[in-house]
Amino acid sequence: MNTVNYLRISLIDRCNFRCSYCMPEAEELAYLQSQETLTDTELLYLVRGVFVPLGINRFRLTGGEPLLRRGVVSLVEQLVQTPGVMDVSLTTNGYLLEHMAADLYQAGLRRINISL
Repeated sequence: MNTVNYLRISLIDRCNFRCSYCMPEAEELAYLQSQETLTDTELLYLVRGVFVPLGINRFRLTGGEPLLRRGVVSLVEQLVQTPGVMDVSLTTNGYLLEHMAADLYQAGLRRINISL
């Protein structure tokens, strides 16, 4: 039997583009309010208290555009430093990487998927 050890975590439902892939023009968008999304503390609690104990040790941060989330660099750093976490990666459209790549690398992020 295959072991499930990988989880995608959507950090935000917003994006800085409106690509037809995930935000078709014909659809009206209803964004979540900030109080409807998990805080960093809540996400880390789930990772440390639920997912890692279940054997999940690889996490991909996605969105929307995850680099739009406030404090994403700190969240990456805390995930990378979590005992039992073997890999943290991020999917982005790349638009904000010029300003954030060095900080993300310093926080421990080693894999980025740029989705065009």
